[in-house]
Amino acid sequence: MRITSTRIHFIIIISFLFACTERQLTSNPEIQRFKSGIAPFGDSIHVLCPEGWTIQGDKSYDDTLPDPVVKSKIPGIQVKDPHSKAYISLFPDEIFFDMERCPTGDLLTGTYPVGSIYNGMTVASFRSPAEYVKKMLIPAANPTASDIRITEIIFNPGFKESSSDPGSAHPGHEGCKLTSAIITSEYKENDTLFLEKFHCMIVDYGQMGGGMWASRNTWSVRAPEKHFRNVAPVLSTVLLSMVFDPVLYTKIINPESIFEASESLKETSNSLSLEAIMESMFTDISPVRKFKNPFNGKKEFGTSYWQERWQDSAGNVICSRNKGYDPSLDPGNRDQSYLLSEPFKM
Repeated sequence: MRITSTRIHFIIIISFLFACTERQLTSNPEIQRFKSGIAPFGDSIHVLCPEGWTIQGDKSYDDTLPDPVVKSKIPGIQVKDPHSKAYISLFPDEIFFDMERCPTGDLLTGTYPVGSIYNGMTVASFRSPAEYVKKMLIPAANPTASDIRITEIIFNPGFKESSSDPGSAHPGHEGCKLTSAIITSEYKENDTLFLEKFHCMIVDYGQMGGGMWASRNTWSVRAPEKHFRNVAPVLSTVLLSMVFDPVLYTKIINPESIFEASESLKETSNSLSLEAIMESMFTDISPVRKFKNPFNGKKEFGTSYWQERWQDSAGNVICSRNKGYDPSLDPGNRDQSYLLSEPFKM
């Protein structure tokens, strides 16, 4: 077969792109810039986005419908690198209906097969957090994934005996059980082995729920397995930065940020602490650190992987591993209004 010059150029370009991606994932940057971003569907979720990465999302919920018909109370978003190798995903909440667990399910057998919609709910057999991740989440989010394995499950015992669902105000849902877990998975995609860690909460509405169950407060971080440790500081910074519109997120836990919830729940439900969740997600790579916003004095979460954190008035952040770094002397910064974020003190 004759290889033309055009084909050679194409091969060189593709090889260059993959080489760039490889360098981005393998290198531990001394300086990392994050842009203050808003999910595309509106101003309900604010997040720091690494320079060169993108934010994607969709408004897949309808807050005009009464619970429990609402399929999803929060929108799904994804912050990912230019080649979708590494990302942070926030999954929409969903309510499911298990026909076999419904007292009148026999009357509906065959009418609503698995995957169909019954009264606004997806028909599916009840799943534990690990089963939900392996059999439903990963295949749906990554259709080409193969050899899916769950390599570690850390249960959050504070939710096993909980008697109320933080994502539902429906009066008939008292007495439901919550199971929360941090789940580590591995799978292949186009011959690349990926490692993806999930925080997943499953709600069992029990006998009073008549076959209903739901996923709540589920998110994940992913990177190629051999590069996960290198990308962890960036992933953790993004995850810790997520701030939700209070009205949108009130039905779940009403936090200032996704991890603020972990601390408040720890006091009431003996849940995993913020530090414990991050240790499980990132294996002590990026310990949590609290900072004070230099412009409004509010508490913000970050990682102690970097020595210093600088912020401008627009919310953009520069993280540096070098204490001698000065943004005002960096020609790469168009905005010279960066101030140093001091450690947050109560």
